Amino acid sequence: MVACGDAPYRDGWREGSWAGFSSDFTDPPPWYFRTLESWIRLYSNHGFRLVEVREPVHPASGKPVSVILIGELRP
Repeated sequence: MVACGDAPYRDGWREGSWAGFSSDFTDPPPWYFRTLESWIRLYSNHGFRLVEVREPVHPASGKPVSVILIGELRP
């Protein structure tokens, strides 16, 4: 949810950014944002069962930096 910034919390293409990188990085590619609900539905629609969700946090800020979905193929 943090990754959506000020944009609406819904699936869709987002503008890329190289903010924080050197000027050697130019023309950032767009990226596709998915809601957590959309990720879970994607897993299910492709024959996977969600086994675990991990949300690592930044050690200084305590804010989430990612979401890791662990799944397994349904029998």
